[in-house]
Amino acid sequence: MGASTASVHCIYRNAFESGAEARSGIGVWISYHSERRPHSSHGLPTPAEAYDTSPQDPESRRLT
Repeated sequence: MGASTASVHCIYRNAFESGAEARSGIGVWISYHSERRPHSSHGLPTPAEAYDTSPQDPESRRLT
């Protein structure tokens, strides 16, 4: 069984000096991964963009 995404991309790539530093660093990584990183499962928008339910201005989406 392989290592989880969090352990490979965050924990193994950082030398955290304390538990508090690890909690903070992992929290930042989870926020980035879950909210701001483009996801191929959503067609490459970020999750925030994929799940945005706010009304959109049609002019802002029009191609020029």
